[in-house]
Amino acid sequence: MPSTPPEISEVMVFPSSPDGTKVGSSLFATQYWFFVPPDTQEFWIQLAGGAGKIWNPAGEVAWDAWKQDASQAKKATVPVPPEFRGKLWRVTAPGVQMGMVFDPQIPPCFSATRKKWFNPSP
Repeated sequence: MPSTPPEISEVMVFPSSPDGTKVGSSLFATQYWFFVPPDTQEFWIQLAGGAGKIWNPAGEVAWDAWKQDASQAKKATVPVPPEFRGKLWRVTAPGVQMGMVFDPQIPPCFSATRKKWFNPSP
């Protein structure tokens, strides 16, 4: 992954539910780009592996599992400043991951790179 030529946009769309969007597991380091809608004041991501970072659109770490206590390390709740609403964010996780669950207000479209992300909804 990605499987298309560099100039072709490519996203993965996962089924969503009121409980969130479950994104599959991986054997190596994981990176997903995702869109935070303009009206989002905060969102959450649950990391099944317990480790990872969430990066804001400016490339700064907005949440780091290693800096949380053990009870908070698996679920990240991230405030979204107005200047970062309606933009792409990124989540990264090292090693084997048993999957992630994204807040249902995050569209269920994910990409391995910023350049390949697009919104397939009309």
